[in-house]
Amino acid sequence: MRAASAALLLIAGCTCKGEPEQTKSVDPATLEPSNGSAMAGSGSGGGGGGSAAGSGWFSHYGPRDVHEFEDDPDAVVGQRGRHVALIVTSDEVEITPARTLRLETRTCRDKFNACPNVPYAWQETVGHCSAIAVANDMVLTARHCLTLTAQGKIPRDTYYAIFGYRLARGELPTNQVAAGEWHQLTAVVAKSNTLSDWILVRVAPAIQSSHLGALVVDSEPVSSNVYALGHPLGLPLKVAGGVVRRVQKGSIWTNLDSYPGNSGGPVFLKSSHRFVGMVSAGLPGLVPRGPCNDDVEGPEDAGPGTRVLPVAHFLAALTEHAKWPPVVEQGAIQ
Repeated sequence: MRAASAALLLIAGCTCKGEPEQTKSVDPATLEPSNGSAMAGSGSGGGGGGSAAGSGWFSHYGPRDVHEFEDDPDAVVGQRGRHVALIVTSDEVEITPARTLRLETRTCRDKFNACPNVPYAWQETVGHCSAIAVANDMVLTARHCLTLTAQGKIPRDTYYAIFGYRLARGELPTNQVAAGEWHQLTAVVAKSNTLSDWILVRVAPAIQSSHLGALVVDSEPVSSNVYALGHPLGLPLKVAGGVVRRVQKGSIWTNLDSYPGNSGGPVFLKSSHRFVGMVSAGLPGLVPRGPCNDDVEGPEDAGPGTRVLPVAHFLAALTEHAKWPPVVEQGAIQ
């Protein structure tokens, strides 16, 4: 018998009445989903338009605001980071007889032809998306991160969620993932339409309690400082800071420096650490410059911004399927 899902949800300032209408003011096709290829020009525009070799492409809004998870001094950020998983595919892993998962990692320099001056050029990269643990047998990620069968199911033995892929004491992470830290994605629990872009997936074996915990949810951030946790370019866990530019129907638009690989990763308010949404689309990643691909600074206010899918999109599904008690926290949003 499957163990009951165990987690706690606190809802702050939430007026959730079903799935919000998708914004009509910005065409999502003009954005770069934060997974897939990590070089400008390989997909639809996301960093301000222009050709791949032109000056319109860039990698971050203004000065880079991305740092190592291990370097963040905020203890609560540390707690939130334990909830985040890296999504990898079967062709990137090998299951050993001891039930450890061996990762087929490559340096960012090797995989994406990153220029030597890129800060993370020599870090190991693997996987293509991020996710967050929402119960002891479920993760939430972006729908575009997974290719489903014609019947809408998870392909057998195809996707894995890995916890703890991060730098430790300044060293590169090991490519051996212990049993209990990796989980196979086994079944779709609930999913959105394509534009809303979320999917709730069951995993096995059960997720350890150290990767679970209370998440305070806030559905209406306005002019707030936020941060995203995830695996840009499949790199060890990173923290990206930014601000909310505007909130429109179905989307929170921010200047978060979100790269391919951030999709499915959680976004929190910086002041209260409340969970406000999930990265859905952002910047295209590294930009061709000469013989390699560089990390290029762009205008602080360029483009539509990084799209964050508000929690209101998937809150009902979490409440129904993850069995979170709907405890309501009263009070104004700070």
